[in-house]
Amino acid sequence: MLEEWGFRVELQESAAGRPNVIARIGAARGGGARTLLLNGHLDTVGVAGMVHPPWEPAVREERLYGRGSTDMKSGVAAITDAPLVLM
Repeated sequence: MLEEWGFRVELQESAAGRPNVIARIGAARGGGARTLLLNGHLDTVGVAGMVHPPWEPAVREERLYGRGSTDMKSGVAAITDAPLVLM
């Protein structure tokens, strides 16, 4: 999808089955040109050892607990859109 949007995409396998996606947009610049790096992640962790039921959302003391209650999905979406806004 990133390639369809005009990004130059590179995959680097950091560990077996765990690739890093590096996406660049805009003109390649050399020398001392300034660069902005936006970083996010989509990996997940297991639920073993969690002290509350991970699949049952709960609000305690105005905080939301549960699997996926805080993650990077919206942040990564914003990262892919930001270069188009900044250009």
